[in-house]
Amino acid sequence: KEKPQLLKYGELNYSELVIIAGKLPAPKEDILEYLTQGGSLLWALDADHDSQAKSLLRNFGCQPTKSPAKDYFSGKENISLGPKSLSETHELSRLLSDSGVTSIKYSGIGLEMFPRSDSLQYNTLVQSLLSAPESAAATENDVAGDQISLIATMDTRAGGRILLTGSPALLSNSGNSRAIEVLTKWLKKEIGIIH
Repeated sequence: KEKPQLLKYGELNYSELVIIAGKLPAPKEDILEYLTQGGSLLWALDADHDSQAKSLLRNFGCQPTKSPAKDYFSGKENISLGPKSLSETHELSRLLSDSGVTSIKYSGIGLEMFPRSDSLQYNTLVQSLLSAPESAAATENDVAGDQISLIATMDTRAGGRILLTGSPALLSNSGNSRAIEVLTKWLKKEIGIIH
């Protein structure tokens, strides 16, 4: 299978790269170079991820949970999240709220964010936008609640944007259509730009 050429003569071939899988469509180094040149990335990682995917995620200061984020009070892997699960300090939280988004349906793995104490892997640029509820856990990673990011974002130094999630189903759930519209506009820099 032919790998996409993300850059051509040092210029971006695509302004946004969308990956809906756990396996990378191009070598990790090519994706990092693409992002270094200002490209944007939407990555809906699934549970079937490989070592290259894990390695790329470490560059963003997180790692995938081994098991799905599951609500242990209800026993469900499908989690419906309200405004309390959104980061209070993230610009996208306000944009989602202003757009009338009241809940986000989520089913999938989570992203374990590396703590500040892990200075070798902590990334100051990545922010968790949506955290798992307190009653959720990813037992194989021994993390729970807000230690699990369900959607993480990053503005790159080169002007690109990164949106990470462990739920490809998030993108196809019709109940999330308004949220996906806002997230996509943010990724494409149509909203959320400070002038």
